[in-house]
Amino acid sequence: MSMPRWSVGLAFAALALTLTACNSSTPAGGNANPTTVTVTAVGTVPWLAAQDGAGAWALLSGSSFTVNDSAGKYGVAWVCTLGSGQNEVHVTQATTSDATSLTASCQAAPAPATGDISGTVSGIPSGGYALISFGGQVALVYASTPNFSFHGIAAGPQTIAGFVADSNGYLVSDYVRRNVTVQSGSNPNLTVDLANTTYTTTTGLGTKDFSATGGPSNETVGIGLTYLTSAITPNMLVKMGTFSSISYMFIPSALAQPSDAYVFTADAHTTGFGTGSGGDDQHVFFVSQQPGPTTSLSIPGALPGTVGIGVSGGTAAATWGSPSFSTSGGATAFFASVTPGAPSPIWTVSVSSAWLGSATSYRFPDFTSTSGWNAGWNFPTGVTADAWVEAAHANLTFDQLLEVVRAGDLANGYPNGTSFELAQHLVVGGIY
Repeated sequence: MSMPRWSVGLAFAALALTLTACNSSTPAGGNANPTTVTVTAVGTVPWLAAQDGAGAWALLSGSSFTVNDSAGKYGVAWVCTLGSGQNEVHVTQATTSDATSLTASCQAAPAPATGDISGTVSGIPSGGYALISFGGQVALVYASTPNFSFHGIAAGPQTIAGFVADSNGYLVSDYVRRNVTVQSGSNPNLTVDLANTTYTTTTGLGTKDFSATGGPSNETVGIGLTYLTSAITPNMLVKMGTFSSISYMFIPSALAQPSDAYVFTADAHTTGFGTGSGGDDQHVFFVSQQPGPTTSLSIPGALPGTVGIGVSGGTAAATWGSPSFSTSGGATAFFASVTPGAPSPIWTVSVSSAWLGSATSYRFPDFTSTSGWNAGWNFPTGVTADAWVEAAHANLTFDQLLEVVRAGDLANGYPNGTSFELAQHLVVGGIY
């Protein structure tokens, strides 16, 4: 089954193994100011190559190569062997104005340790309730049944956020407790004491409005909201749901910290997308540390025209059309991925808009003449596979944009005002 994906590669670990020797690709243009691009390999990378401009791909035996292309265009490609034994080919095409250092990663992030924790909320008004958010999960508890249980919470420091209402549904207090340590496995019972004024306030309470517009008329719209703190996992204030506007309870200033931020999320997708069916899907994320009374996001349109991945004459090409995004500045990049079953290899491609220029399609490289290439890594043809094409824009740098797409979400650390938009098209079970 295909699941919604904002990622075109492996999860990345922080530890990097930097290669030490140098190697230069063949010059492909008359650049009077050649630029060095460094490549950091993470994990075991069995094959790593680089391209200068439109020149031949060359095996990269070191940590850097020189770009002589007059437009600063270059490419980096590498192969990973997954734990299942299936191979994955990665290609990044960019310019020296996008980035002069890239990471070739074959290091999958280890599965996080998780813990289970149960507890009780004390101090709920008679007939009232408390909405408790912890470790990315939400529990609704009542004065008559104040117990909660959370399972599979990432181990480490987490934040509890709670909103408390009386029997009439009116907010009476908010609760935020930080640095609650979750241990792997079972944890001691936790008491959320609403009478503890260190974590509770009765002032500055209320709601704000969040809505989304845009998206094709034949698609389902949904919105969600998370709260970023120093915790490992963001607190979920509003789950993703099939609605286009909500009023949400916010964290009052008495309990907020300057580094906290809200991440507003809006999505539009065709019926059945990601549940075994192909189709179109669009996202927009927005980070705001101090949102105003109303926040509205514009969902990008679907990728225009005939888009996807096709094979003609033994050569594969991806087509994205000319997508439009609501924000300007920053970086735009295009992604394509073909994921057949083993033993056929997975192919993923990332292309910057500066490299692509006015073109709306991209021809997958042929590495058969490049030293060290294994024919078993060739683009899969004559097989059934799922295929993705994606276009993304953010008011970030090119390498930051790549990390957001690969992670599939905005994590802690992105600045106030960060905007990210993505449009993707999925074909399930195509023949390539």
